[in-house]
Amino acid sequence: MSKEAMPSVIFRTPRFDVCKKIVTARTGTREFYYIKKPNAVSIAAFEDNRILLLKAHRATTGISAYELPGGRIEPGEAPEDAVIRELYEEAGARIDAPQMLHVISPLTATSTELIHIFAGRMTGNAKVLDSARAEGIEELEFFSETEALDLIYENKIAMSADVHAIVLAFKWLSSHQGDIG
Repeated sequence: MSKEAMPSVIFRTPRFDVCKKIVTARTGTREFYYIKKPNAVSIAAFEDNRILLLKAHRATTGISAYELPGGRIEPGEAPEDAVIRELYEEAGARIDAPQMLHVISPLTATSTELIHIFAGRMTGNAKVLDSARAEGIEELEFFSETEALDLIYENKIAMSADVHAIVLAFKWLSSHQGDIG
């Protein structure tokens, strides 16, 4: 049986905190460091059986890669509302009745973040908004399942959570063919 002390924030940024806990177990006491980060959403938005992907340049890695629309859940915001907001902020589009597919913890050993994965039918014309360009989004494009899987195999989708979400979303799509345009 292990015992944990209350965590302390050792470094704070606008996007996350680095925290430390002291964990005591039968084998001894050790320091445990982790990232405390807000939960997020990811949306697989479909138009005519094709998934919307954004091409974004991320300063963290210095590369441009495809990713799903999404982002952090604001304090007090429901995941369903965050999905609608994020899709509009990043692609100027709406989604009818987003369906939650899964909740994942992409880095269970080092981060508290949970990502809520949604899928649904997109409405409206998608376009990169100026506010999204300021965040590194360069373009958007729709891909078939085969094309999206090819992007994964070609390492053009960098986020592991998006790989997970794309596979789940196409499985969802195959069972909801009558619901999608």
